[in-house]
Amino acid sequence: MSRPPDFSGVWIKVERAKEHVGNLETLIQGFFQCEPYKVIPYDEPDTGDLVYKVKVSAQPPLWWSAIVGDAIHNLRSSLDLLVCELVRAEGKEVKSNTGFPVFKNATAFTNAFKAGPPGQIKGAPQAAVDLIKRAEPYKGGEDAFWRLHQLDIVDKHKLLVPVGMAYASVILDFARAFDNFPDLPPELAIPPEVSMPIGLRPADRQFPLKDGAPLFRVPADGRTGVMGPMHQNPKFSFEVAFGEGEVVKGEPLLETLSQLTQFIEGFVQLFPPLFGQKSTP
Repeated sequence: MSRPPDFSGVWIKVERAKEHVGNLETLIQGFFQCEPYKVIPYDEPDTGDLVYKVKVSAQPPLWWSAIVGDAIHNLRSSLDLLVCELVRAEGKEVKSNTGFPVFKNATAFTNAFKAGPPGQIKGAPQAAVDLIKRAEPYKGGEDAFWRLHQLDIVDKHKLLVPVGMAYASVILDFARAFDNFPDLPPELAIPPEVSMPIGLRPADRQFPLKDGAPLFRVPADGRTGVMGPMHQNPKFSFEVAFGEGEVVKGEPLLETLSQLTQFIEGFVQLFPPLFGQKSTP
C-alpha cells in the first residue's frame, strides 16, 4: 500500500542549512569590518620596488566550525531523509542502510545498479530510483554529492576549521594611468573623481595567508612609468577559506557552502513533481 510522500522533513533540513549559511555570511561580514587583514606598502631598499605586505591581527574564531559542520550535516541528512520518506511512502521497510547513496567512482556506481536498485534505495519508487541514477552521485560524476558526502564524514572526526585566509584579488584604478598625460584633449581626459577599476586575481592565493606575506609588487621602473599612478592605491580583498586537510581545502568558505546548498535544494525540488506535488513546500 502506498501514499503520497511527505517531504516536509527534507525541506526542514534544507532550510536549516540555509539559515546556517546566512548566519555565517553575517559573521564573515562583521569579521572583515574589523579589518583583521591590513595591507601595508613597503619600499624595498635593495630593488627600489614598492611591495604591499599583509598585516594579520585576527583569524576567524574556532567556534565557526560548529556552524559549518551543522550546515554540511543538514544538507547531507536531507538526502537521506528524502530516500527514507520515499521508501516509507511505498509501504516498504526503512532499513539501517537506507539512505542516499554516494559512490567512490564510476565503477562502483555502475556495479551498484547492475542488478536493480542499490540496497540504500531499495523500496523507493522506480521514478525516484531513475532520477537518482541520472544524477550520477559519484566522484567524477556529479562531484557536488561526493564533496558534500566527504565533508560530512570529515566533520564526524574533526572540526571543519575555517581558519584559513586566502588572498582573493587586487583592484587597480586604470583611470589613474591617464594622470601622467596632463595635455590630453578635454574629451579624452579623465577627471580625478572618475575611476576605472580592474580586478586581478593572483595566480598564488597564498593559502593559508601568513602575517607579513607580500601580496603585490610594483617594480621600480613601473613606479615612475606611465602606469605608475594606477599602482599607488590598490584595493585588496580576502576570503575566509576551508582549512587544511579538507576535500575543499583553500576554497572560499561562504561561496562553497552556498553553492552546495543551492545544488541540494535544486536537486530535492526535482522529486515532488514526480508525485504530482509542487516543487517547493
